[in-house]
Amino acid sequence: MPKRIRPEQQLLEKAARYLPGASTGNTSYPDSLKFLAREGRGSRI
Repeated sequence: MPKRIRPEQQLLEKAARYLPGASTGNTSYPDSLKFLAREGRGSRI
């Protein structure tokens, strides 16, 4: 698993609690590939 800074780890844990499968899509990724998007516009991040 990649080394994550504490705020990033907290946000990933929050996503796991509130988002089905900790994702907004229908694809599940291993922990080492999970990421956070800071900003998006329309349908693009």
